[in-house]
Amino acid sequence: MASELARKAAELAARDLNVREQPDGSNDSPRIRQYLFNVGIREPASYCAAAVSTWILEAGNALGVFPRIKTTGGAQRLYFLNSKLAIFARDLTPDDVPCVYVENHGGGLGHAGIVVGFDPETGRFQDISGNTTDKATREGGTGQGVYALDKRSIHDARLLGFVRIE
Repeated sequence: MASELARKAAELAARDLNVREQPDGSNDSPRIRQYLFNVGIREPASYCAAAVSTWILEAGNALGVFPRIKTTGGAQRLYFLNSKLAIFARDLTPDDVPCVYVENHGGGLGHAGIVVGFDPETGRFQDISGNTTDKATREGGTGQGVYALDKRSIHDARLLGFVRIE
């Protein structure tokens, strides 16, 4: 069963759905700078994992709890730092949602977001993530902001896996 912390993090992510890069492709805006600052990054950079980390940290602050999940600015690093909280794609259930998903895009690059819905029959999951577009692209200045998408699947070869938010 997903934690109260996970539900609060998803709620905070949903509140940021209007966050957009200013200008598009710049990895910059006041809120994006806050995501990056929270994980120790002081200049515009890819921010998907920093956004996830910020939502979790802010949820912990709101609930007065210290998250077990380790936060970071790197998507793949977010997955590997939290291997004890990992969920394999084949084991994901609706009870695990909300949780974090992480993709591997090769060359040390990846993408992360918060899973907010999951259909076990099709394997598709809905997510909220930063540094993306409504077309589910990411990284390298191609993002536009924080979007909710329903285009990802547990069957995607790029998927590293999921992480519980505890």
